Amino acid sequence: MKVGAELSTQEKRFVLYEYLLFFWRKKWAFVIIPVIMIALGALASQLFLKETPYEGKATVFTGSVKSKGVTDPEIVESKYKEFVTGGFDAYVARDSYIRLTINGDNAKTIESELNEVAESLLNDLQIQAENRLNNTSKYVTTLEERAGALEKAQAIYETQLARVDLELDEQNNYRELAVWTKAQIAETNATLNRVRGDLLFFEKPALVSSTVGKTNTHLKESMALGAILGLLATVAFLMLWKYLFDARRYYEHD
Repeated sequence: MKVGAELSTQEKRFVLYEYLLFFWRKKWAFVIIPVIMIALGALASQLFLKETPYEGKATVFTGSVKSKGVTDPEIVESKYKEFVTGGFDAYVARDSYIRLTINGDNAKTIESELNEVAESLLNDLQIQAENRLNNTSKYVTTLEERAGALEKAQAIYETQLARVDLELDEQNNYRELAVWTKAQIAETNATLNRVRGDLLFFEKPALVSSTVGKTNTHLKESMALGAILGLLATVAFLMLWKYLFDARRYYEHD
């Protein structure tokens, strides 16, 4: 029993070595299989985008415009799809950028369509920006008028409180009005400062870039992925081979 246990332990100790030795004897597989997978990855990357050899990309900065009507990707795609004959995709990043992508087989057509979509989108954004600026400016004027009226009322209340012939009830009423008015002035001025800050740091939409070129087939990425998958497939294939080889030898000698 002790000898058997020692043999069993010894067999388990060298299993990894046996697999490594088997891998070394079949080292040609670590060259052939990854090379085949790399070739397949490169072929797939070329065939996948064969029908759209050209790609146009434009980036539009939305600025301070956040309206979903002009920044939602689904709305952008549905609204400007009519200008595009090939593939069209819109992606809205969190940092206020809309990235437009058009795919097709004619570079000049893509360039024309991309410019038309980008200009239309930029025009819509600029309209939204102007409307927001106008409304914000009007709001500032309203707040300024309100602040002025409150300050005049505050001056009247303080004048009344300074009277020596004022009855106690009237004095309490004017004091309450003065306190309320003072709070309203502070709130209005705080809102006014915030809105003025919005106007000061308001960012207008702009076209950042527009380029047309050959479609990126991600050849290097596909080949790298093929190499990784090839190595994994080689290890799995050799482990299965080694397992079947040992199993067959065991049953042949049983």
